[in-house]
Amino acid sequence: MNTRADSQSEKPSKSARKRDAQRVRKLVDDLVAMKASALSKLPLAEDIRHEVDAARQMTAHGALRRQKQYIARLLRDSNIAPIDAALAGAAESSKAERQRFRQAEQWRDKLLKGRSLDPGLASGFSDDIVESIELEVSAYHSTQVESRRKQHSRSLFRLLHTALGSTGEDRHDQ
Repeated sequence: MNTRADSQSEKPSKSARKRDAQRVRKLVDDLVAMKASALSKLPLAEDIRHEVDAARQMTAHGALRRQKQYIARLLRDSNIAPIDAALAGAAESSKAERQRFRQAEQWRDKLLKGRSLDPGLASGFSDDIVESIELEVSAYHSTQVESRRKQHSRSLFRLLHTALGSTGEDRHDQ
C-alpha cells in the first residue's frame, strides 16, 4: 500500500530542490562567463555547448536571462557531476598558476635586491637557466637606463616563471 508519507519520502524536499536549482543557475552563469578556450575543454553535450555559445552572443538582458533559463533546464536533465569536476580541476590549475606567478615575482624581487642567486632556488634548475638568470641580474645592475632595467626585470621574471613551471615544485619564500 502506497501512502502519502511514502511518496513524500522518495522525492527531495523543497529546500533541496531549490539548492539544486541555484547550483545549476550558478553553473550556467559560470559557463556563459567562461572564455571560449576554457569552455571547449569541458565535457558538455553539443546541444548545451551550442546554447551556451548562443547566450555568449546575446546582448539584450531579457533574451540572455531566458537563454540562461533554457540552458539550466537542459542541464537539469543531464548529469552535471563531470562538468562540476572539470570546473573544479580548472580552478585548481588556475590557483596553482597564480601561486607560481607570485613565486616568480618574489624570487625576481629578491634577486634584484640581493644580486646573488640563492642556492635553494638554483638547486632545481638546469645550469643553462641558472646562467641565464645570473646574466639577467648582472645586466639589470650594470645598466643605468630605466627602460633597459625594466626590460631585464621582465626577462628575469619570464625565466623564473618558466623555470618554476618546469620543475613542478612549490618553492616557498623563506
